[in-house]
Amino acid sequence: MASSGNAPPFGEDEPRQYQIEYAEAAQEEIEKAYLWRSSITSPEAAARWASGLRSAVDNLSTMPYRYAALPDDPLSRRLLYGSGQGAYRIIYRVVEPAEEGDNALVRILHVYHGARQGNFDVPNTDG
Repeated sequence: MASSGNAPPFGEDEPRQYQIEYAEAAQEEIEKAYLWRSSITSPEAAARWASGLRSAVDNLSTMPYRYAALPDDPLSRRLLYGSGQGAYRIIYRVVEPAEEGDNALVRILHVYHGARQGNFDVPNTDG
């Protein structure tokens, strides 16, 4: 039987669940995007956008490897939220547990509009 790429860890029967964790920079970027969207649309539309973004991120809790690694940083991955010129890039890292009992994590590092250059300092989160 072929592996799905999301195999259960440590001999468990159920697929691994990843805890979602937001870096402070990502939280600030989401807040800024919300305020900007609120100013050009409405607070309600901005809230729907933010809710959809959080939902897209929450989906990473079950299959974080479904999106490609970044070419210049193979430890980080990119989820696109939205479409066309309005898409946002969500940069994240998957942190596998070092030992049985440790939490598997998805760390959201940055969230930025696709029209913006994404040359960020990606922090070393391996230790």
